[in-house]
Amino acid sequence: MTATPSTSSIPNRQSASISPASKAFSLAENALLIAAVVLLIAIPILERIFRPFGFGITGATDFVQHLTLIIAMIGGSVAARENRLLAISTFSQFAPPRWTPCIKIFSHSVAVAIAVALGIAGIQMIASERAADLNPIAYGVQKWALQLVIPFGFASIAVRILWNVGNGWRSRIATLGGATLLLLLGGLLPRLLPASLESLWLPAMILLILAALLSSPIFTALGGAALISFWVEQIPLASVAVS
Repeated sequence: MTATPSTSSIPNRQSASISPASKAFSLAENALLIAAVVLLIAIPILERIFRPFGFGITGATDFVQHLTLIIAMIGGSVAARENRLLAISTFSQFAPPRWTPCIKIFSHSVAVAIAVALGIAGIQMIASERAADLNPIAYGVQKWALQLVIPFGFASIAVRILWNVGNGWRSRIATLGGATLLLLLGGLLPRLLPASLESLWLPAMILLILAALLSSPIFTALGGAALISFWVEQIPLASVAVS
């Protein structure tokens, strides 16, 4: 199965109108991504070099794991910025042109809702780790500080997916409304129908599969499936971020 861009492979033509603040944020994002990749390569090499001399980098394994997380999150944010998030289906490209706006609004609404939910899961996980007062990895670096990339990364992805749904505000507002509705349903149904959540698993998965077939980004299918499974079991969202 070949992954393809979720929308157009052509770079966003709105780049010419990007504000200075957005350009600065993009430069900082690129710099952080490059720094994380360099450190990810350098730490194992330095650890290997220093080991024969009886010393090394404390917490090297944990640092590498968290650097991988940082690269994944910032890489996803950059892909969303460039409108190049991967999808597992190209079905939407064969739909009649008059259906394209509605298909985009639907698939992007699901993607935004899942990105926001995953960001909230990240916040809950970080809060639990801070409350547990775990020991730092090394050199005073706390795990939760590095894990802040999860909520910030998903927030950036959600905003950029919302922005790239179309050139007009009508599509963006419709997408925001759809995502908000999904999030409200996800929050209210466990309180209103706690005993019936398991029966909602199939409709929720059908909605997710439909979004995936209509070129929603690949993280929508992967993260969404985890969210739905934990949701019907009423397991805290923080467990999704941990898994």
